[in-house]
Amino acid sequence: MTAAWLWQKLTRNAGWVDAFWTLGLGAAGVGVAVAAGPGFKSILTASAVGLWALRLGLYIANRSRGGHEDVRYANFRREWGDRFETRLFVFLQVQALAATLLL
Repeated sequence: MTAAWLWQKLTRNAGWVDAFWTLGLGAAGVGVAVAAGPGFKSILTASAVGLWALRLGLYIANRSRGGHEDVRYANFRREWGDRFETRLFVFLQVQALAATLLL
């Protein structure tokens, strides 16, 4: 999520963090499924999680590439003012921690 924060800072579009979250969590899910061992269920689970994450992540990335910031993040940017970057960084690190708990 640090990479997501850096990318949104570079592009000035925090909507990108949702694509990073989706693709990162999907990759972790695939990794967990593969680590469970060989077999049909592991392959099926890894494939389903990977395809879901890829589809959703690319959809969000394409939407973010359009230039308009997601309204939720635009509202944060307006409400948080000069503290936006710092508060978003902390917010994203909490999301990263939550992702590890989901696995």
